[in-house]
Amino acid sequence: VGTAPQDLKYDGEKTSLTVGSNNIFRESVTVNRGTVGGGGATTVGSNCLFMAYSHVAHDCVVEDFVIMANCATLAGHVSVGRNAVVGGLTPVHQFVKIGPYSFIGGATRVSKDITPYIKMGGIPPVVLGANSIGLKRSGFDEEAVSGIEKAVKILFRSKLNSTQAIQRIREEMEVSDSIQVLVDFVENSERGILR
Repeated sequence: VGTAPQDLKYDGEKTSLTVGSNNIFRESVTVNRGTVGGGGATTVGSNCLFMAYSHVAHDCVVEDFVIMANCATLAGHVSVGRNAVVGGLTPVHQFVKIGPYSFIGGATRVSKDITPYIKMGGIPPVVLGANSIGLKRSGFDEEAVSGIEKAVKILFRSKLNSTQAIQRIREEMEVSDSIQVLVDFVENSERGILR
């Protein structure tokens, strides 16, 4: 933990890794410092679990309560939202954003952004629905979970493109704070969302 970044542009510059409290780092976990080109810092929040052989590359941001299962691998510049779960043997492409409260099944190749609140898995990856169990375990009430489930269905099951789906969500739903997180994430995605 805190080793030099695995980046050919790195030339010994002073960079950092900041780690919160109550994290568990199991056997052979690696977490690299940042690079000058990426802002100079890698950040890990608190109360995270990094299972054996998981890897956090340079310039990543991992928020609180994240679980990375065995051999899950974040490339450089990845951000992982709070309470997300990254399954074992899952490679995450550089610059990807993983939304909060999402669940990524094992061996799922993540090449685009993962929307908040969803379950994603398979080869090729597919959206399996809302992460309802994870949301309930995290304290979301029935009304919030029901709203998220409806928004996820519109976004991924309506056969609309992302822009059209967001418009329908705005028209057909009361946009609560949690739904606004989903809308903002999709609208601000630079890599596009994995569908």
